[in-house]
Amino acid sequence: MMANTQMNLFFLLGAVFCLYLALPQTEAQSEHCEYHIVGHYVATVYNSTHYTRYYRVMYGVCNSTGELQRDLYVYYNGEPLYYRITYTRNMKRETSKEESLGAFDGDVNEENKDDKFSGFKRLSQSNRKVVKDLREVQKVLFEK
Repeated sequence: MMANTQMNLFFLLGAVFCLYLALPQTEAQSEHCEYHIVGHYVATVYNSTHYTRYYRVMYGVCNSTGELQRDLYVYYNGEPLYYRITYTRNMKRETSKEESLGAFDGDVNEENKDDKFSGFKRLSQSNRKVVKDLREVQKVLFEK
């Protein structure tokens, strides 16, 4: 019984080693350079006919080799910018999906909480990228 377990472990380690050799070694390059959305949604707003999921839009600052240095929060018209996906269901139970960019339509108390503290306000301003025209962001996000 012990020899059988050792043999299975030996073959498992051999398979992992062969797999390691078979996969090509590549340089890491971030997919988060420039505009991107955060992988998890921030909030979901439900309605009787549809619901909307909100994802934060970020701007990744990368160096010349493509390594991510830092992320900046994207703001438009003084509001945080969100990538919104709205799912609608009709009476035949068919669903449709609509993607858009815009502000959060729900309660924004959490977003403005740091404005009460002057020290955090200066820090949060340095972590922002203000966008004046949404076409550049739309071009990057909607063409992927």
